[in-house]
Amino acid sequence: RLLPYLLNAVCDDCPAVNGVAMDALVECGRQYEQEHPDDVIEKRQYGVDGDLRMNHDLPPPTPFKCRQRIGTRLYVRGNTMRVLKPILGELSNWISKTRLQSAKLLRTIVFYCEEHLTSEMHSIVPALCKAAAVAGREKEPELVATLREVVTLLGRYMVPDSYVPFLIPRVKGESIYGATFKA
Repeated sequence: RLLPYLLNAVCDDCPAVNGVAMDALVECGRQYEQEHPDDVIEKRQYGVDGDLRMNHDLPPPTPFKCRQRIGTRLYVRGNTMRVLKPILGELSNWISKTRLQSAKLLRTIVFYCEEHLTSEMHSIVPALCKAAAVAGREKEPELVATLREVVTLLGRYMVPDSYVPFLIPRVKGESIYGATFKA
């Protein structure tokens, strides 16, 4: 239940706060590895730790220095679905600070979950489109930049077949589910 707060602290502007949060997540990952050795050893032994089409060569987003340990990623992935929908909803909240913090939190979640959010692209893409429209309308450059980072990370970890079908109609302005989207 505290994971969203911990992930939010990773996004904090204060280096001391995000350092403590990342250390705590590393410890959660170590504990996860101890409690679920079969999950971890299978991924390590068979080298099944991420889709080969993912791009791990690009530098990680701030404040990360490298890809996080497998236990930490598995721990975050296992608890993400409880908080993902509310975070996506908050991307277009009426309070600008909430929108920005939600975008930063989503960026962190995408970094930890990598390609494991593919099954949620049907929810993520429309939420990002709506958030981008709000950010443009409200003239929020920091939110726009953060949303771009989220989209870049998604593109880095997702196979295009998982999001192009949801994105193309929006780019074209076609009617989807009774709503018309304009670029």
